[in-house]
Amino acid sequence: MKKISIKLASILAMLMPLSIMAHPGHGGHDNEGGYTIIHYFIQPSHAIVSFAVLAITVILLRNLRRKNQKA
Repeated sequence: MKKISIKLASILAMLMPLSIMAHPGHGGHDNEGGYTIIHYFIQPSHAIVSFAVLAITVILLRNLRRKNQKA
């Protein structure tokens, strides 16, 4: 069961960059145009998806660990 949880977490981590790719109006790739790390935390289109993926990952890992403890 531990192997499944590790594989699932790895797959979700690999898919996360695909879900937060550039959107229209992203701007240039300089400090003024929007391509900074802060952009990904304050821009709702990135923050919502990132938070959702993180929340789903945490919930799945907790459920898998609880099942392992009961068994």
